[in-house]
Amino acid sequence: ENLPQEKMALSILQHPEGASMKIAISSNAIVNVSPENGLIQYITKTSPGSSGSPCFNEDWKVVALHHAQKSTHFGSIREGILLSAIYKEIQQHL
Repeated sequence: ENLPQEKMALSILQHPEGASMKIAISSNAIVNVSPENGLIQYITKTSPGSSGSPCFNEDWKVVALHHAQKSTHFGSIREGILLSAIYKEIQQHL
C-alpha cells in the first residue's frame, strides 16, 4: 500500500457547486495521514461544494476524495477519505 506521507504536495481538481473547474496546488500540504481511520488532512485550499473532488499526490495519482473542511484553533484544515480505505470497503463488490 502506497500511502501519501506528511509534508508531501497535494493537488485537488474541483468543480465547486457545479462551477468551472478549479485546481488547487500546494506543496508541503499534507499534515496528517491516518490509515486506521481512513483519513488524510491537508492545507490545500478548497471551495464550498467541492466534496468528492479527487486529491492527487506529487505523481498525479489519486490518493483521496475531498470531503470536509473543519475549523481549528489555528484556522481551518481540509480532510479527505483515503482511496485505500474506499477500496477496502468496495473490493468485495468489484
